Amino acid sequence: IIINLAQVLLSALMPVIAAVIPILVQVIQIAASLIAALAPIVAIVLQVAAAFLGLLGTIIGFAASVLGVILNMVLGVINGFVSMVSAVITAVAGLVSGVIGFFSNLSSNVMATASNMWASVVNAFSSGVANAISLVASLPGQAQAALGDLGNLLVGSGRALVQGFINGIRSMIG
Repeated sequence: IIINLAQVLLSALMPVIAAVIPILVQVIQIAASLIAALAPIVAIVLQVAAAFLGLLGTIIGFAASVLGVILNMVLGVINGFVSMVSAVITAVAGLVSGVIGFFSNLSSNVMATASNMWASVVNAFSSGVANAISLVASLPGQAQAALGDLGNLLVGSGRALVQGFINGIRSMIG
């Protein structure tokens, strides 16, 4: 009974299977043609994406370097300011000490104390200005070091991108 049922089922399905096989062959051929046509385009897109990611990495590295230079400059200015404030506080403390000394030894210490205080203020101001000038003078070198070989890197990335387009077009032409 089972064998007879299987033979009846198989004989009924054979025309359907025979009709479906050519359709499946055509679908597979169309899919293969579509894949073959899209492969060069996918390769070009992957090359462009790789070049873009390389360029993006370079830009992020450049931005980080520039931010580092700016941060160093700001810290230098803050340190110079703190140094000047410290020197002013020291000078004011010297002034208070001088006033006490003035009242203690009015005649002999007045000139010496005033001279010392002025020298401290001048020294502190000179030191702060020298620090600021030194920091500003170092900025071009730091900026150049941060930029590094960015020009050649960008030229190389552009060259690779254009070569990728050329290769893609050549492969599409045959």
